[in-house]
Amino acid sequence: MNPDTTPTPKTDAVFWALHTHEDLIAVSRQLERELTEKTNEVARLRAENSQLQKELTKSESERLEIEDINGWIDSEFQIANKRALKLEAEVERFREALELIAAPMRPDGTYNRDRRACELLAKEALNNAQ
Repeated sequence: MNPDTTPTPKTDAVFWALHTHEDLIAVSRQLERELTEKTNEVARLRAENSQLQKELTKSESERLEIEDINGWIDSEFQIANKRALKLEAEVERFREALELIAAPMRPDGTYNRDRRACELLAKEALNNAQ
């Protein structure tokens, strides 16, 4: 809309209806008051919008920070989970070695493993643990 060519039928009607200078002044003052109110409302809304933008930016920053923290937690959880799986495997190897070493004597008085075989089993389990 071009303000210079936009029709103003209400203003034209008031202008032609007014016969005295005082009426014109009263209408002008009323219009100026309304314009001031609207200008103040626009300023208030702009300030409110600016505050909301700041809060939104802060919320977005906090969300990104939380995402980073969650990523770090997920990464640490995966590392801890891998360590737990490795420890479980080590415990299982130790258990297997100890079960072979602790096997009971055969009826003929011999064992399934001799001292050297038990030593090798234990060393292998310990080396795998490192």
